[in-house]
Amino acid sequence: MQQLVLAAMHRMRTYRSEPAEAWVIQCEVEAHLQSKVSGSTVRTRLNELVGKGFIEIADRNGLSSTGHRCARYVLAPIGEVAHERDEW
Repeated sequence: MQQLVLAAMHRMRTYRSEPAEAWVIQCEVEAHLQSKVSGSTVRTRLNELVGKGFIEIADRNGLSSTGHRCARYVLAPIGEVAHERDEW
């Protein structure tokens, strides 16, 4: 699932320039899989990828799907390289 989240972040760079909230990333993963995925699954994978340095928290100015403030994420430089080389 970490690889799917990282790949979703990489695909999103082609059409989205600003950082993304977890629910937006979840939608991208679901579109790719053509299946529903738990929001907690995506949030957990994002936290794991932040811990590994592949993704960074850009800010906490995002809005959750319920309208509350939340973190927004971007690919870290190492995440960009790792995905392109499939080395992570």
